[in-house]
Amino acid sequence: MTENGGRDAAPRAAAWLRLAAVLLVVGAGLAALWWLAGDGGADGTEPGPPDAPGEGAALVGQRAPDFALASPEGETVRLSDLRGRPVLVNFWATWCGPCLEEMPAIQRVYDQHAGSVAVVAVNFREGPGPAAEFAGRLGLTFPVVLDRAGEVAARYGVPGLPSSYFIDAEGVVRAVHFGPMDEETIRQKLAAAGSPLEERS
Repeated sequence: MTENGGRDAAPRAAAWLRLAAVLLVVGAGLAALWWLAGDGGADGTEPGPPDAPGEGAALVGQRAPDFALASPEGETVRLSDLRGRPVLVNFWATWCGPCLEEMPAIQRVYDQHAGSVAVVAVNFREGPGPAAEFAGRLGLTFPVVLDRAGEVAARYGVPGLPSSYFIDAEGVVRAVHFGPMDEETIRQKLAAAGSPLEERS
């Protein structure tokens, strides 16, 4: 009886190992599908080094795709309405740690140069509640808008968050930056978009 039981145990163990391997493969496949559906990076992982190559870099020298998106309060912001001055379009999300890191720098540059530059913070696939709470907590005074379906991010070829597009007064993308920025980087990129960066008195 013991000898037969020993002989039966080996095939059973092999069958369990095969089942475990199948489950691991299926689990990995489901995780990949979930990430590709647009929820990847929801743990706040950084998308890569600043200025890493990305699909969105192809927009440099091209007219920026226009968009009209609602703020958490329901007001519509249209990119083309901001023509006549350089614009920073920043894609971000509340779960993105690097986005949290760079937002105060964007706000400081905006405060110092309001009137000569515009900033639009495009929230990626979140609702008005989280976006409004985030903006209020950080004291953001530039427009925050909601890209609920991620359609605008797709049109810009956003490779990860945060991603920033610097658009000149004529609506042409002059620089991009992938990853968090400090104040000096923001100023340099805005200057590439033609901003004189005149400080407020």
